[in-house]
Amino acid sequence: PDHLARAEQTFARHGVWAVFFGRFIALMRFLAGPLAGALHVPYRRFLLANATGGLVWAFATTYLLYHLGRVAEHWLKNFSWAGLAVALLAGVGSTWWLRRRAHHTAEHDETVPTRNP
Repeated sequence: PDHLARAEQTFARHGVWAVFFGRFIALMRFLAGPLAGALHVPYRRFLLANATGGLVWAFATTYLLYHLGRVAEHWLKNFSWAGLAVALLAGVGSTWWLRRRAHHTAEHDETVPTRNP
């Protein structure tokens, strides 16, 4: 309810800009259409702001993630074997620990008497 009230206030105050920048905020992304309709924003203005915000969000996200991947590839190519070894050890270690814990829990459950009402 608090988030919804804040979104409604922001939308009422900033209108079309709230629709545009709402594409970058998860809650506003879903509420932009219903709030625009409830606050009687003209459809053409809503459509323009929503489409423009969606395009900017999609291209910016794709651009940033693409370049982040290139940077990660540059830095991680030297650590690929070490990363694989760490991931393998973490997987084997966590599997061993979880099995051990499950075994101890099962033993504990067998020794604890249960009450039947």
